[in-house]
Amino acid sequence: MAQELHHPFSSAWALTRAAFHHELRQDGKLAQEWAEALIKLSSEQGFPYWVAQGRIVRGWALAEQGQGEEGIKQIQQGMAGAQVTGVEVSRPYHLVLLAKAYGRTGQGEEGLTVLTEALTVMNKTGERW
Repeated sequence: MAQELHHPFSSAWALTRAAFHHELRQDGKLAQEWAEALIKLSSEQGFPYWVAQGRIVRGWALAEQGQGEEGIKQIQQGMAGAQVTGVEVSRPYHLVLLAKAYGRTGQGEEGLTVLTEALTVMNKTGERW
């Protein structure tokens, strides 16, 4: 529907939801496809927050598909990009995705550190996932 309306921001929103939907389904391949479409559209339209969201999901997807170090890098870049925009929504969830990527690469201590940060943010903001 967003594409039919020719409304890029709505399209970015829809692509974000699709990418995260496939992450929740644990489907790395489809999550990556939707995330890359989101990154492309959002880069073209100048939507830095949505670019950041796409990088986070793409990073998780790469880690799930055996490219853990690159996945971690993508998630960290996405989280930094989101932080630059001043938007803090979903930070605990993003930290959980980063912790999962650390787990996939055998970096359990780093993952636990990130989960501790996620709990701290949750307790501060009240945001729950």
